[in-house]
Amino acid sequence: MVKIKWIFTLVTLFFGNHISGQHLEKYDGVTYSPPVGWSRIEGLGYLEFTKGNSSSGEFGKILLYKVKPSSGSLDNDFEEDWRILIVPEYQPREPMDSSKTSFKSKWNAMIGAVSIFYQNQNQAVVLVTISNGQRKISYVFVSNTSTFERELEEFGSSLEFGSPTSQPAILAQPLIHIPCAPVQLNQRFTDMDILK
Repeated sequence: MVKIKWIFTLVTLFFGNHISGQHLEKYDGVTYSPPVGWSRIEGLGYLEFTKGNSSSGEFGKILLYKVKPSSGSLDNDFEEDWRILIVPEYQPREPMDSSKTSFKSKWNAMIGAVSIFYQNQNQAVVLVTISNGQRKISYVFVSNTSTFERELEEFGSSLEFGSPTSQPAILAQPLIHIPCAPVQLNQRFTDMDILK
């Protein structure tokens, strides 16, 4: 058995987070700064950014999904995203840990993570669902290393809904992979064993 530690803090909402000089692109009503040096593929209903190191085997993947109508409930939106976006590919039954945040704006976020043994590697899968009760935006991060933590953080902080000066942007806080430790989400710890 192998124990894994995934540390991350909850998504935080900021206003007017646009950084001057940052290359911005739009995808289905969401403005974002693409991660530099990552491959970009547009799939049916999503953008996928990948980066890897063939010599070390490290990789990271970010999936940004098209804006969809919200059910009106962040919990229901998150559960639906988990069931549709995470379960078919990675087969976890439910997030190992999740947390929800309400912001001063109408946007709220729920984040869930699970560490899994997938394709012969320990990996972290993180789902972020952001909703204002009328529409929802989701993105997924998958990695087997903390090497791409900064790029995930920069990508998450670049997300903007509507005009860059008046709408919120999302800042994804650190996701760190450290072997042989517990999982921490908002200062709570949970041990997770993965069969090898």
